[in-house]
Amino acid sequence: KNNTGFNDNDGSGDISVGDDVFYDLTATNVPVAFGGANLTNVVITDDLTGDTSTPVTLAPGESDTLSISYTVQDSDLGTEIDNIGTADSDQTDPITDPEFVPVPESTLDISKTNTGFTDNDGSGDISIGDDILYDLTAINIPVAFGGANLTNVVISDDLTGDTSTPVTLAPGESDTLSVSYTVLESDLGTTIANTGVADSDQTDPVTDIEGVPVPDPELSVVKTNTGFTDNDDNGFISVGDDVLYDITATNTGDTNLTNVVISDDLTGDTSAPTDLAPGESDTLSVSYTVQDSDVGTTIANVGVADSDQTDPVTEPEEV
Repeated sequence: KNNTGFNDNDGSGDISVGDDVFYDLTATNVPVAFGGANLTNVVITDDLTGDTSTPVTLAPGESDTLSISYTVQDSDLGTEIDNIGTADSDQTDPITDPEFVPVPESTLDISKTNTGFTDNDGSGDISIGDDILYDLTAINIPVAFGGANLTNVVISDDLTGDTSTPVTLAPGESDTLSVSYTVLESDLGTTIANTGVADSDQTDPVTDIEGVPVPDPELSVVKTNTGFTDNDDNGFISVGDDVLYDITATNTGDTNLTNVVISDDLTGDTSAPTDLAPGESDTLSVSYTVQDSDVGTTIANVGVADSDQTDPVTEPEEV
């Protein structure tokens, strides 16, 4: 019994599921003494496929061959296909010959890695508009008999929808898809869960998830009347006195804030832009000179704080 090759149906170059393995089973009348004798009802059978030949008579030295094929199953991966051929005749006992055909096996694995981010606003943290970078790597891991080629290996990213060009990976080889995702406002304060998928003709899809936390920026502002300059010494706020305010912006979130600016709507004063780490504050001190039109009214003054990462926040103070 001889393995005469296989039909490489998936083009992988290796014996794999769905391929047809071919065998020739040849029975020969071997003369032993006095020129040998005819053998009648010679029948060849294959235990793997159950195929049998038509009974024939073989003169000394003659042969008969049964050609068969076997389709590789999932259960054959990583094993040796053990196939036994049997020949029998009216004049002899059955004789057998085994043939072992190894079926190599590989698995497909994928790893997804966050390789960093483009800090587009210079905050030092992941924030809206930044691009998070990922590498998705698929690798052919040999399991048995040196492993097998994997064909049409494709890597895809569920978050961006990007896919790689199909490739064939020999055992031990890998392919990488690099993608980027732009952070949206809805991502703030969440973990971006991104799944990479790799698939091939020979394997089921495999996945790997990478989670990247996105901090939530928060800015608060407090405006306080810190007193007044009693320029006319009458003990009351009056025309010409200066009303004093402190406007304090505080980073109350867990990410850096850049270009924090404090402004006062009553005086038009603004602070120099500054960066605030979590927990840090900046204060703008302003003064407003009371006018004739303010007499008998409440002076309403609003402080505003803004940054690259947040919407403006306000607080009024009435005197």
